[in-house]
Amino acid sequence: MKLKQSFSLFSVLVTLPFLSGCAGPDAGVLKRADEINKTASKPGYSLAVIAGLAERIKHKDFSAEKVKQYSDAELTRLYEALSSITFFFPEYDSHVAMQEKTFQEKVARHIHNERDTKDMYKTYLGARMFGKAREIKKRFPGIKLFSMPKNIISNNPAGAAPWRVYNVLDEGKTIELKALPLDRGARVVMVMLPGCAMGETAMEEIMAAPDLAPAFRKYGTVITNRFNAESVALWKNHFNFPEVYLAYKASDFHGFDFHSSPHFYFLRDGKIVSQLEGWGGANRKEENRSNLLKGFQGISVSTQ
Repeated sequence: MKLKQSFSLFSVLVTLPFLSGCAGPDAGVLKRADEINKTASKPGYSLAVIAGLAERIKHKDFSAEKVKQYSDAELTRLYEALSSITFFFPEYDSHVAMQEKTFQEKVARHIHNERDTKDMYKTYLGARMFGKAREIKKRFPGIKLFSMPKNIISNNPAGAAPWRVYNVLDEGKTIELKALPLDRGARVVMVMLPGCAMGETAMEEIMAAPDLAPAFRKYGTVITNRFNAESVALWKNHFNFPEVYLAYKASDFHGFDFHSSPHFYFLRDGKIVSQLEGWGGANRKEENRSNLLKGFQGISVSTQ
């Protein structure tokens, strides 16, 4: 009788960890990571789908104990998914923390590569975690990472919750946080991504147009959310246009899409009146000009 009771107790003790779900990593998080990786790899990826899947990836799956339980291959799948999430949504702080834990575990196992390191660096810059970005540069001096400003002046402008940007100075060596006066009068904001050929073409054509250039110089602003101070400095010099900035956070610009480039927003007293997305090729110059003129007219800006 005693032997039977001991055996039953032993069975319960052995079985309990498996019933409690603590024996190993949750397969669900791996499935969601695979779905994100699959979605992000498609040319016509859906940001809404990625955001929805990201919401289902929880911090509990990246505790110190859980992270150690993933195999090398599983850790790589998770890291790739988290890198995609933070690339598209740099303000998802919890996912930045998850990516950080996953990266640290890959480093501890010596299974990280150059791309992993670059992705972590870009994530920190995107999240405006400059101190941690500097740590990456110091920790991995053999990996070529694009430069970041030496001087960051980030005193938050008093009462300036919206429209915050970094003004790029000294050819990208210094950035200073400031607030743009987009809530006053007519304004045109052009969102552009670094390396976007059509965005740069749009700026060249606007600056060369006798009727568009004066209006854009007076009312226009160019903003990018991708943290690359050198690109902003180059744009300012190349186009001889000082009103080019790095967005502090995309959430400061309600209603703006920082994933498409170029994207024009025509504002009146801080409210978006109309938008113009994209820019046609050489055979659509007149159409581009006409669309931009309509935008100016919609906010009562004369181009005569």
